[in-house]
Amino acid sequence: MRRRVTDQEREKFVARPRSRSGLLTERAGKKASWHVPPPGRELAGYRVNVWWIDLRGRPPRTSVLMTTLSAEEIARANKFASAANSRRYLIAHFALRDILGRHTGLAASEIILAHEGSGRPYLSVPSAGSLHFTLSRSPRFALVAVAAGLKIGVDLEAEKPWVNVELLLTHCFRCPDDRVRVAALPANRRRRALLSAWCCSEALTKATGIGLSGRPDLRLAPPAERPRRWLPLDDRWSQHQLPPIAGHVAVLVVDSPSAFPVGHWKWSGPSA
Repeated sequence: MRRRVTDQEREKFVARPRSRSGLLTERAGKKASWHVPPPGRELAGYRVNVWWIDLRGRPPRTSVLMTTLSAEEIARANKFASAANSRRYLIAHFALRDILGRHTGLAASEIILAHEGSGRPYLSVPSAGSLHFTLSRSPRFALVAVAAGLKIGVDLEAEKPWVNVELLLTHCFRCPDDRVRVAALPANRRRRALLSAWCCSEALTKATGIGLSGRPDLRLAPPAERPRRWLPLDDRWSQHQLPPIAGHVAVLVVDSPSAFPVGHWKWSGPSA
């Protein structure tokens, strides 16, 4: 069983400020934001890159989709009862392939995806090496995170006016004191804290294939008075709060206890 991180260690954990475009910034009064992506070769300078995708646009032409996506992806898109859901799926998966192409130097149509026994997708391309990726969608947006040599998980949830407080408190916070602290928050902060914890739980499941129930040593942190963008979950995994996305909560989980630069990019279409 891994050692549990103490509350004192959580309070001491502060990432160093960064100033370079796209990097996580923790300097007081300055928030991280989404940026125009650099050329592909510069993406390699970041251990993790996270891409924000707007799903409200029009998908590429059918001819482009047919030569880029797999037959399995096309078939799945056609199974959606709603044309809007089908469109969002196509945009998200086309963007995923374009993003993976930027990181591997391959054309989007050359990206081959496969699935592990747990259902987690991976790149089935020899030149991809140890590249890991993860995808999360909401009705309006999608996130893709890519990392070399690190397992990662990302989750994106739309903020809802209703939240099953008791269910999420029990699922996300095992410590009674933590549940009391979260339950005592004002309604808007409590809802966001619960969604953030739920996102962390889902992101961890995507990264490991194991949910919170299978990790009794791991304790999600209740919201602090001064939230940190990097927060250790145990002696291996860390939670990274992503830049704001209107009406959403997003969390990245990384297989590393230490903070490091993260690129935050806005996908606006296929690379040239």
